[in-house]
Amino acid sequence: MSEWQKVVFSDDCEPCDMCEDLICPVCDDHYADCPCPGPMQEDMYEYKSNGEGLLARLKEQDDG
Repeated sequence: MSEWQKVVFSDDCEPCDMCEDLICPVCDDHYADCPCPGPMQEDMYEYKSNGEGLLARLKEQDDG
């Protein structure tokens, strides 16, 4: 099972100096392209809240 990661919200991001698109503060990639879990990806991640905020981890894949 994958590790729990902090969910990155668009409000956590700053605009890119070159194109004004949002930059993820965790992976330093454009928010739309970054691999970090976002808040609305229920098809890929399971979520939980704790004192750190919202956390997510990849769902286990059913190999059939």
